[in-house]
Amino acid sequence: MFCNNCGTQYDVELIDNGKSKFCSNCGNLLYKNENGSNIFSQLAPIPQNDILEKQQKLEAERIRQEEILKQRQLEILQKQKEVELEQQRLFDIQRQKNIELERQRQLELERQKQAELERKKQDEFIQQQFELDKQKVAELEKQRQDEIRKQQAVILEENARIEKQLELQKQKEFEKNEAQKSIELTKQKEVELEIKQQQQIEYEILKNKSNESQIENLTIESGQKKSNKAFYFIIPILFLAILGTLAYFIFPDKINAIFNSSPTVADTSTISTTTILTNITDTALIEQIKTDLIGKEVLSWNAIKANEIKELTISSVSEVDKNSNYIVTIKLDDKAGTKAIAELVINYTKIILTSVETNKITYKNIAPVNAWFSFEPIANCNILVNTNNNPIQLKACDNCEIQKINTNAENALQLATRPTTVYISSDTKYESEVDFTYIP
Repeated sequence: MFCNNCGTQYDVELIDNGKSKFCSNCGNLLYKNENGSNIFSQLAPIPQNDILEKQQKLEAERIRQEEILKQRQLEILQKQKEVELEQQRLFDIQRQKNIELERQRQLELERQKQAELERKKQDEFIQQQFELDKQKVAELEKQRQDEIRKQQAVILEENARIEKQLELQKQKEFEKNEAQKSIELTKQKEVELEIKQQQQIEYEILKNKSNESQIENLTIESGQKKSNKAFYFIIPILFLAILGTLAYFIFPDKINAIFNSSPTVADTSTISTTTILTNITDTALIEQIKTDLIGKEVLSWNAIKANEIKELTISSVSEVDKNSNYIVTIKLDDKAGTKAIAELVINYTKIILTSVETNKITYKNIAPVNAWFSFEPIANCNILVNTNNNPIQLKACDNCEIQKINTNAENALQLATRPTTVYISSDTKYESEVDFTYIP
């Protein structure tokens, strides 16, 4: 603004109510504040034309400069706003990226948690399966032990019955012998009495030679007495012979058992050491042994089923006092891929199978190419390895030292330890069949 008196330029400033503003050059009243409004002085001296023109130019220049300044300020503000908008846009983009990265990280953490849960579930399932397998094995072992106890109880009961029957037979034999001794003694007494009577008769004959008729009568009476007494002895003997013949034809095995199981003292030592060899190719005997083995347990095989016996051969057999001992080789196949060859010791008491013992049992395993096959061997056994002249690699645990072996049936390798797990792999470009033999 310009002073109305001298044309001096001034700026309008905020002043208090009731106050006035004067020109700093001429002291002319410029404006005053009344009730919060600036009241400008109405004095309008007429300046000279050149001064007025100069003032107008200055005012126009000032206004132009103000407009330029305002324009520049607007441009600066616009640029600042654009910079701020760009920064905000970049910030929003970065924030969006951070949100996306955080979302991906959360998803990855979620996937890891899911994978960990799946792994835990798998481990729990494996552990549960392992526990179930252990329970099944324990139940099978318990069933096997119960079956063994039942068989032992049956065998003991059968042995007790046989012993009782033998005792009864011995008692009957003793009573029979006592009866025969009594009969023999009675017969001997009667013979002695007869001899005495005969001597008495002869004495009477010698004494009474003159009385021949009396002697003849006495002789006739003596002959009649002899015939009558002999008749009395013959009848019970014939009766006993008939009973013995009938009993032998009806119960030949029992009669033989009675007489064969009661040797005299003089023969006992001879019989107890006698070994009798039997025909080991007897088809009927082999079939009978197969039948007797059904339901019996072999090391790690459990109870044998009828359709699992593929072949049975008798290696040796001996009999001692009617008790038989067989060593047999049996080939087993469970139709599920498991095959075994076992050597068994079978004991018979008379005709009753009393025990089955496993000398050894052999299983076949396949050693794969460029891979390891692992299995659990039979516990508490010495282990022989026959590679059938095929080079293989063997180790007794996952991180154990690898052994390279090549054996056959004659020089089978016995493992130095009893490992819980065995790993095998073929050392050639072909699979190898390996025999593992377990000896209790």
